[in-house]
Formats: sequence, C-alpha cells, structure tokens
Amino acid sequence: MGVSMWTLFFIAGLPSHYFLRWDWGAQLIVIVLMPTWILWSITRRRIVKLEREAAHSRILWTAFYFTLPFLLLDIAYLGLYQNRGVNFLVTHWYLTAFYITPWIFLPTLMPAKRNRLASKN
Repeated sequence: MGVSMWTLFFIAGLPSHYFLRWDWGAQLIVIVLMPTWILWSITRRRIVKLEREAAHSRILWTAFYFTLPFLLLDIAYLGLYQNRGVNFLVTHWYLTAFYITPWIFLPTLMPAKRNRLASKN
C-alpha cells in the first residue's frame, strides 16, 4: 500500500518536477499535513478494538511502512536517478518532513487508546 501511495504521488508530481514548482504552503498542506492526517485517522479507526500492546505495535508498524519505503524510493529516484545525492532532503523538504511526521503524530494515539481502556473498567 505504501508503494502504491508513493507511485500516485510520483505520477501527480511529474508535471511540477516532483512538487518543486508548488509554493511552500501547498507543499506543506498537500504533501505533509493532509497525508499525515489521513494516515492518523485511518490508524485511529484500525486500533479501536485492539488491546493496548497490539495497538502500540500497529501504530509503530504503520509509521514504519509509510516512511521507510517512501524514503528508499525517493533515494532511488531523486538521490540516484536524478543524481541529487542527499541534497534532495533539503531541496524537497516536504518529503523529509513526511518521513518524520508519522513518527511524531501516530504515537499520540496511544494515550487516547489507554484512556479508552481505562474508562471501560
């Protein structure tokens, strides 16, 4: 699923040189905030009925599957194919931000899950 999402973003970004022609506000909203919010919302719905340990594991694996493959594919395309090296982490800051945001926002689901379990007892 992560590779499919990357492919859709890749195809959508081709006319704009992988979103470089967009202004920074659009990059922030469309490439960082919206996907992070969607991922957070979907993960939240998927962990509702899970026990605490299983929910914690699901959150970490979701963050892993939606960041590491994106990073590796961007390294292959931008770093190697376009010969940008690691400089793409700066020029394409919005991609770099998305590699980090799921690791920040998805773990915020754990306190909500813990409180929900506590309120049931």
